[in-house]
Amino acid sequence: MKRINAFALVLLALFISVATVQSAQGQQATGDNKDRRIGIGPDVSVYLPLSAKARDRFGGSWFSIGIGFSKLRDRPNQSELQPWFNFIYEKSGTSHACLIPLGAEYRHNFASSGAITPFAGAGLAYYLTDLRSDGDNVHSGFRSAVGVEAVGGAYFGKAVYAQGRIHVVTPVKGFNLSGFEISAGVRF
Repeated sequence: MKRINAFALVLLALFISVATVQSAQGQQATGDNKDRRIGIGPDVSVYLPLSAKARDRFGGSWFSIGIGFSKLRDRPNQSELQPWFNFIYEKSGTSHACLIPLGAEYRHNFASSGAITPFAGAGLAYYLTDLRSDGDNVHSGFRSAVGVEAVGGAYFGKAVYAQGRIHVVTPVKGFNLSGFEISAGVRF
């Protein structure tokens, strides 16, 4: 299992490195640095676990507020690799679930309709998890998992986005942590 996790980490690091290099090359090629800069701002998301067992132990919807980063853009008809991460935490009684996904995805921006640019993509993610469920005798500490994800949403102008993302995650301590995430954010 440790070899699989080490392999997944190396694969993910390579994937993110390629995304970063491709982004830097695109910036140099277009000379359009203002539209390609990294923005920082607030994110709000709700994570809906798909497993009945995870919903019963940790709650049916896991709310997350955080600081996010991503490229600011509304560039229609372009594709690129993009790194992403999130922090999702939910507590229910003495049980808690913490997911910290770190991933990279290939996104395509479709033709723009006014100020709205829809996008879709798919990618890989490494999940650092911490679970506690006294009823299941689970006190996992930090464990790792890997997964795939698909995302779809829209940019509104250059700084606001809304998206939905499906996470398919390998089981951790008998829990299927796969789920659907709805999020929105602003970048400055």
